[in-house]
Amino acid sequence: MNYEDRITKSYLEDALAGCGNCTIATGSYTGTGTFGSSHPTQLTFPFQPKLVCIYSGVDAIFLLYGAPYASGIHYFNSTTINNLTWGENSVRWYNDSGSSYQFNNENKVYNYIIIS
Repeated sequence: MNYEDRITKSYLEDALAGCGNCTIATGSYTGTGTFGSSHPTQLTFPFQPKLVCIYSGVDAIFLLYGAPYASGIHYFNSTTINNLTWGENSVRWYNDSGSSYQFNNENKVYNYIIIS
C-alpha cells in the first residue's frame, strides 16, 4: 500500500474501527474577534467530548474534559491559559489577554478534532 492510499478516509476509518469504543468528530468555526470572561467562545458537540484539540496554522490548544484550564500554544513562542467551563456536550472558554489568545481572531478559521 502506498502512502497516498494509507491516508484515505476509508483507511483511517478502518484503522479507527479497531480502537474500541472511541468516537471522533471534526469541525471548524470562524472567530468573531471577541474575548474575555464576558465574551467566551463556545462549541457544542454531538456527544460528550473527552478531548478537544483546536488548531489553526501552528497555533493549538488541547481541552481535556472536566479540566478548569487549558494552555494554548502560539506561533510567536508563547503559551496562554484559558479558563474552561464544561457542559455535557459543550465547552466554553475565555482569555482576558486578547482574541488570539482565546483562539477567536476575527474571521480566522479554527479547526477542531474531538475524541470521546
